[in-house]
Amino acid sequence: MKIGLSGIITLLIFFILTGMNISDVSAAKKGKKKQAVKEKQAGPASQKETFWAHPNGNLLSASFASDGKSAVSVNSEGDIFFWDVESGKKIRTVRFGTRAISAAFFGNTKIALAGGLDKNNAILMQNLTTGEKIETLAGHKGGITTLAFSTDGDNILSGGWNHQVTLWGGTHGDIVRVFKGHNAVVHSVAVSPNRVLVASGSADGTIKIWNMSTGELTQTIKKAHKKGVLKVSFSPNGKLILSGGIEKGKDKKNKKDIYSIKLWDLETGKSLFKKTNFSEDQEELVIAMFSPNGKYVLSGNKSGTSTPNATLKLWDATAPEIIPAKGAVVTPKEPLRIFSGHGGGISTVTFSPDSTRILAGGDGTLTIWETETGKILGGGVANDATLPTGVPPVPSQG
Repeated sequence: MKIGLSGIITLLIFFILTGMNISDVSAAKKGKKKQAVKEKQAGPASQKETFWAHPNGNLLSASFASDGKSAVSVNSEGDIFFWDVESGKKIRTVRFGTRAISAAFFGNTKIALAGGLDKNNAILMQNLTTGEKIETLAGHKGGITTLAFSTDGDNILSGGWNHQVTLWGGTHGDIVRVFKGHNAVVHSVAVSPNRVLVASGSADGTIKIWNMSTGELTQTIKKAHKKGVLKVSFSPNGKLILSGGIEKGKDKKNKKDIYSIKLWDLETGKSLFKKTNFSEDQEELVIAMFSPNGKYVLSGNKSGTSTPNATLKLWDATAPEIIPAKGAVVTPKEPLRIFSGHGGGISTVTFSPDSTRILAGGDGTLTIWETETGKILGGGVANDATLPTGVPPVPSQG
């Protein structure tokens, strides 16, 4: 009797365990079927649509096409992405190579230009449609740190670790002229809208103005920023220079550098701000530029201890405080608008040609705002607490 009962119990345990396994297998099969249906509907992962996402390396440069309908960006791994601005969809990817620093639409043609720090310190021009190499601009001595382009698309400027500025002919890639005079690395270069002047800013703390045609050094603004000039930008009328740089010893308590923006009169070489600047901040400055229509100045910094998510500030470039009357009391200037919601560091910023949009990138993502309202039009971070009042969170895409 004991043996019979034991056998029955054993059989019951066997059936229970077997039933559990069958149930598990059945559930797993159903799960796999559901997953297969989902994957079939979604398509392969490689075909998944992405919007303003810039993977693989830190994003270093972004630029609009002359019609404002397309944009180009490049990351530190040398991937150049081309975007449809309205949809935020990636049009194509071109592989430039490692250690790229900049990419932009060149003039009004369908040509992109990218600069890098390869063994020849070369600048590469590629056809946007085919991705084929058009021209290689080689011969820049020392690493390239900055690139700029003339408005007519005929010339390219580069600056770098050799303390020099090089002017290239965009058609054949020949070196037209070399501007010498700085005593340290050149951080920023710019061409005046009328293509007469070249401006350069250096770690030596000076801004130098050159005649583009003759190479003559026409002006040096000494101690423009005591610890180095990081950005230079011409006003659209070509009469002013905007600069961003590092000021030494202004924050002795926290032992940190202060970054500031200044405005200079090209005719006199004097600062138009005696008692205040557009901005002073402890976080590293990444942008200081005029809008193409001349109405605004845009400034921005990387994310840091006081600003975990980097922000951009828009200033009124036409306000009376910009060029105060003699003897006038200048009060600290407040920005017109603060653009937030990018959700991370910012390393590159640009205006659309009509000044209606602002595109910023960094940390593998791009964000585009409407200039007048501060509304995020694409990219950004969904439900970000730092979004400006009245701006809805961006829905998660792709």
